[in-house]
Amino acid sequence: MASIECVSSCLEQVSAAYNRPSSWMAKCTSLWEREFATRTDGQLDRALRMWVRAEPKAPTIAELHALMDGEGRNGTQGQVNARGCLDCDGSGWRGAAWHRLEHGRLRVGTFALPCTCPRGEGMGQRSVPRMDTTLQAWKDHPATVAVYLTDEDHPTLTKEERGVNAPVRPG
Repeated sequence: MASIECVSSCLEQVSAAYNRPSSWMAKCTSLWEREFATRTDGQLDRALRMWVRAEPKAPTIAELHALMDGEGRNGTQGQVNARGCLDCDGSGWRGAAWHRLEHGRLRVGTFALPCTCPRGEGMGQRSVPRMDTTLQAWKDHPATVAVYLTDEDHPTLTKEERGVNAPVRPG
């Protein structure tokens, strides 16, 4: 559930970005609390940040819900959806790490893979393999120790996932 603190912060961001008066914020607070009761603080905050970066007008509640659902503005498919999703934070790319054993040593590779959202699908083209195909190949590889992927709830790889200070041998 989106907290009152998050809702208030988001309304302040909209007010500042789109020149809305404080009276508008006061009118909207209870409505936004009810409407985003099924969303997490992170979902609401990321959707609003994506919107403010890309749109010249303030979002409606329906537009933010559509963005959180991966549908794009106004719940439509197509061009607006090409902005990406919450899992890739709108970029079309997701971070991934592959931990595997080679000659008795732990090797860690970090990669940017195209997301499975419409924007990511457009990024993939022919030269970059699909994310789902790559992840499955890594998981099926006999030397694999672990595979990590960024998403909405885990937006960056940790130092350990990136192999910083990784042990020489897994244990």
